[in-house]
Amino acid sequence: MNQKGIIWLVSWYPNEKNPVAGDFIQRHALAVSQYRNLTVIYMDQSGWKENSTLDKTEIQTIGNLTEIRSYLPFHRTGFSLFDRIHYNLKYHFTFKRLLKKVFHKDGYPELIHVHVPMKAGKLALWAKRRWGIPYILSEQASTYIESAPDYFDKRSIYYRKSVKTIFKQAIAVTNVSKTVAGILEKKMGLDYIRVIHNTVDENYFFHIPINQRKFRFIHVSTMNEQKNIEGLLNTFIKLSSQRKDWELRLVGPVSKQLQNRLVTLKNDIDLSYMGEIAYRQVAREMQQSSAFVLFSNHENFPCVIVEALACGLPVITSDAGGAGEAITPRNGLVVPVGDNQKLLESLLYIMDNYNTYNKNEIAKEAKKSFSYPVIGQKFSNLYEEVLEGRI
Repeated sequence: MNQKGIIWLVSWYPNEKNPVAGDFIQRHALAVSQYRNLTVIYMDQSGWKENSTLDKTEIQTIGNLTEIRSYLPFHRTGFSLFDRIHYNLKYHFTFKRLLKKVFHKDGYPELIHVHVPMKAGKLALWAKRRWGIPYILSEQASTYIESAPDYFDKRSIYYRKSVKTIFKQAIAVTNVSKTVAGILEKKMGLDYIRVIHNTVDENYFFHIPINQRKFRFIHVSTMNEQKNIEGLLNTFIKLSSQRKDWELRLVGPVSKQLQNRLVTLKNDIDLSYMGEIAYRQVAREMQQSSAFVLFSNHENFPCVIVEALACGLPVITSDAGGAGEAITPRNGLVVPVGDNQKLLESLLYIMDNYNTYNKNEIAKEAKKSFSYPVIGQKFSNLYEEVLEGRI
């Protein structure tokens, strides 16, 4: 067997339909590519929810990273169960055919690395059974936390059984947070799981000293239920009744309903919202801010927290999942999930004690822990351990 390199099979990845989907996985890939040649294969899996005529495969190279994105056309009949079954069969058949082409062209990989078990993990399981190629599994979802709307234990028996099989057959498993890793160890019956955190591009996210006109809180997220935007806004309304020497900037996609809500708050809060902006611009917005705030209901290990820290911002976050794992008394505060009063107290504390936070040191510590070279090296070391039979 002609073996060559490592291939990633990813269930989430930035693509033409959703440029920010799984962008944290792409950043992991860019980090790893500093140490190894890497091929990432993604097949869009949104077709069963909507009619799609997009039928193409794209190949893009960024340094040592080769990205292959494939889009599967699908026409729905309107019969939900039939469409789901038909789509899954077509998805797996097409993905298998694509893998065979890649293997024929480049040789069989030494190792497959799966990011998010469903659906890519089923392809890795197939490759293991057919060619004996071992695979590593990384999970990034917060679905294993009980407060998540898509909580794992409430999913179908078929889904849970499939995911557990994918976990059990992996030669090694990683997660981005200690909290979710601990849950997975118990839930999946794993002997060991390694924590490798999300990463941040230090070329964009770094500290710049600024003279601030007004204390600025910044929040960056997808602005959905998970992020508890309503709870966040209600707390800032309370803060506004106590003092006015601050402003709040929101960055992320704003629905029509949320936009209407924000308009009604203009008289109560010094508020601005940017909508969805490019990754580099997120860095610039953070660099022009005073502190970052995230009040989520459930999380794994949010990229935005380490990005804010890399810009030197003290962070206030809820203890949802692993959201507070990067926070120490030197770089921020952690409040209980949904505790508006504790969040209010923390906002006031950050403003009153802002000069005790060393933004330059916060940024340096973040770079030491979460930069591309650091996280890329951790994955590369894991590959060596697996390939040398030490795991």
